[in-house]
Amino acid sequence: MSTIEVAAAPRGPLAQLRAIVSLPAHWLDAYLAWRRRREGIRLLLELDDRLLRDAGFIRAEIERLR
Repeated sequence: MSTIEVAAAPRGPLAQLRAIVSLPAHWLDAYLAWRRRREGIRLLLELDDRLLRDAGFIRAEIERLR
């Protein structure tokens, strides 16, 4: 980080408040990604073994992701 970037970096209570307020948004993004992943795994496990093999998946590997 250069001297100019340090001098221009936000400081003070407003910057701290902004950082605290953005924490739930990061948590929500992570939670939604986790939900999408779980839903995808569930949908893959509903498929027939032959379809999974044709698509290049192995059921045991998908079950391990659970």
